[in-house]
Amino acid sequence: MAGQTASPDSREMVIELYWRALQVREAFTVEFPMCRRDGVYRWMLAQAVPRFLDDQTFAGYVATLVDITDYHDAILEVKKQVLCTSAVAMPLVSSISCSIRKAK
Repeated sequence: MAGQTASPDSREMVIELYWRALQVREAFTVEFPMCRRDGVYRWMLAQAVPRFLDDQTFAGYVATLVDITDYHDAILEVKKQVLCTSAVAMPLVSSISCSIRKAK
């Protein structure tokens, strides 16, 4: 199960989400860092939907586990760029605003 290889910080959350979904037989989606056999952590997206037999007996989950590390890293990079741009732009905007007020 993915919860066993989830990072220690995420493990409890992943297992709890799985058990809650299992109790009510509903779909679930979760993102979490997962440790590979070589010790490297990768961000994973787990999605699962319940599967039922013709007589509506619960038969388990059909699930996917996708490595989204590149996507996760790209989002972090964009956030960093936005923060850096904001840090540079805010003093400039403030300066321009002051100049406009003085010019009036």
